[in-house]
Amino acid sequence: MERVRVHPMAEHLESGEIAERKALKFLEKQGLHLLASNYNCRYGELDLVMCDEEHLVVVEIRYRRQTGFMKPAESITQAKRDRIARSTLHFMQRSAGYRHHPVRFDVISVSGPLERLIMDWLPGAFTMEDLRVDWHA
Repeated sequence: MERVRVHPMAEHLESGEIAERKALKFLEKQGLHLLASNYNCRYGELDLVMCDEEHLVVVEIRYRRQTGFMKPAESITQAKRDRIARSTLHFMQRSAGYRHHPVRFDVISVSGPLERLIMDWLPGAFTMEDLRVDWHA
């Protein structure tokens, strides 16, 4: 019988997945509806793509066990925001129903130990005007 090696997921990745699941549940309770999670394209990844009654809502989830150095949302650089924007355009171009929806970029900062997570939701954390991407291309 052949032995199969199982590589456990790195602890920080597993913690990130748990934080993402809890953030999703939180947002669904706020009335948002999930369209895609971990949407990957050549430009990057979108943690959550959701919608409310008015917007396509792109959510970046940032988890930090400890926040002494910086808050999780502060770790989103301009380059990361631009990748999120390009990935959002990619999603919209492939999702006819959302091609002309207004877009809102939210951030969920998740911090603390997994058994006592603290969530800070920042709706409209950044806007299309903040980004260096041509939305009309």
